[in-house]
Amino acid sequence: MPTLQTSLGTVAFDDNGKGKAVCLVHGFPLDRRVWAPVAERLGDEARVINVDLPGFGEAKPAKPCQIDSLAGALHEVLSELSALPVVLAGLSMGGYVALAYAAAFGDSLAGLALVDTRAAADDHEKRVGRDRMIQLVQREGTEAITNAMFDDMLAHPHDNTPAVHDLRNIMNHCPPHTIERALRAMKLREDRTDLLPTLDLPAVVIVGEHDRITPVDEAERMSAALPHGKLKVIPDAGHMAPLEQPDAVAEALRTLLV
Repeated sequence: MPTLQTSLGTVAFDDNGKGKAVCLVHGFPLDRRVWAPVAERLGDEARVINVDLPGFGEAKPAKPCQIDSLAGALHEVLSELSALPVVLAGLSMGGYVALAYAAAFGDSLAGLALVDTRAAADDHEKRVGRDRMIQLVQREGTEAITNAMFDDMLAHPHDNTPAVHDLRNIMNHCPPHTIERALRAMKLREDRTDLLPTLDLPAVVIVGEHDRITPVDEAERMSAALPHGKLKVIPDAGHMAPLEQPDAVAEALRTLLV
């Protein structure tokens, strides 16, 4: 498992395959394992870089972060790996990072995939919810966050399937201090709605048809705002489309590899 040191902290990653570079960025409170099924499916046709952001997964604990500083750390890694220009795919919180990356380093992008995410900043209600989650993780730890979020993460959260078991294991692995820092970063992130019409590059917006966290109507608005945006609604998937339906998500990402 390779790692690279950045100004924010260590980034762990897998780097496999040849061809156009694709970087997969996980969500919250997750790590690169949530993208692993998609990475496997793209490995024969692209160079796939699947990352653990600082503090997540196998990456060492990070300094306090912002969404913009996570994007900066990602750019440091991709530059060091000579993986630019890159097709950047961000899931949920990873989509926030991808949009911050596009704002700061747009010239280094060959394509953009926004997966089960949103461009808008948190409104007052969502910020209050982040604060409640911070208080919860401080009181009760990681498993309390998993339990609070889990039913909204998947289309079928109570089924006895590998996706259900894998997701719970991934979420429970996230350290409490990383959860707290990420919640603060998401709460304070910039609104990127006005950025979308300026992104003159191939783009796809991917969303699970049963996503209850960032629903289809938000994905439709993002896709319509992107100059070259395409919308792909993934059947029988919730907020974790890459884990629930990796074949369909991989197929949608292939539209950015041509």
